[in-house]
Amino acid sequence: MPDLHHFSGRGGKDAIPLYRTADTTEPNLPPRLLDLLNTRFARDVTPLAFAAYVYGILAHPADTRRFSAHLYEREIRVPITKGHSSQN
Repeated sequence: MPDLHHFSGRGGKDAIPLYRTADTTEPNLPPRLLDLLNTRFARDVTPLAFAAYVYGILAHPADTRRFSAHLYEREIRVPITKGHSSQN
């Protein structure tokens, strides 16, 4: 859990948990999202894989440059595309 305010003792108040339940049986995602992605991509998309994809998109410098004006609105938009690149 990130500690964003370790000097004031408030802890990681801005962390969004990956699961709604402690036993990790219910992901903290919209209902049926993973089912839809599994069908569209013909593969098993796990909650961790989805979180990694979102993190990768949002952490990429091109994304922050392109949407910098919108980041102040606190609305995050993440494109979910079926295409991929084979470039390394």
